[in-house]
Amino acid sequence: MQKHWHIFYTKAKCEKKVNGLLTKKKIKNFCPVHCRQISRYNRIKLIYEPLFSSYVFAYIHESEINVVKQLSGVVNLVYWKDQPAIVQNEEIEVIREFVTYHQNITLEKSRVNVNSLASIVDRPSYLVDGNVVMIKNKFIKVNLPSLGYTVVAEMEGEGVIGKRLGVGEKRMLI
Repeated sequence: MQKHWHIFYTKAKCEKKVNGLLTKKKIKNFCPVHCRQISRYNRIKLIYEPLFSSYVFAYIHESEINVVKQLSGVVNLVYWKDQPAIVQNEEIEVIREFVTYHQNITLEKSRVNVNSLASIVDRPSYLVDGNVVMIKNKFIKVNLPSLGYTVVAEMEGEGVIGKRLGVGEKRMLI
């Protein structure tokens, strides 16, 4: 039996709590948190909040699903076409890198296509871990086809460091 990244739907504002409970049970999990700047009363404040509201990802066997569903704060497993929704490892890694290197991240709904690795959003495009990235007007977009979202962030400073990839190359630094 093989492990996969499954998506669990949580109660409102319970993502971090479920993340902690999964960690206590020694279950590999991921709750992407991003930093957002807001301006209030002539001050800039940084807020850390979950990128996907009410979603936590867990790397488990199908036999462990019931154990996770019984945790406090977990509502249910997310299903797609009557099957547990599975997220590709590459997409989890792209999300990890994205929340590490970018602030003020937003999500845009897109079509769910579990068989697709990536789709070209616009030109110019660059390849990051098998997903096509669009860079335009200081914004960078990564399509996550199995989740049905496009992740968008505003680039700061110099922007993207790297080059277009040739045949056989797999990675670009952001």
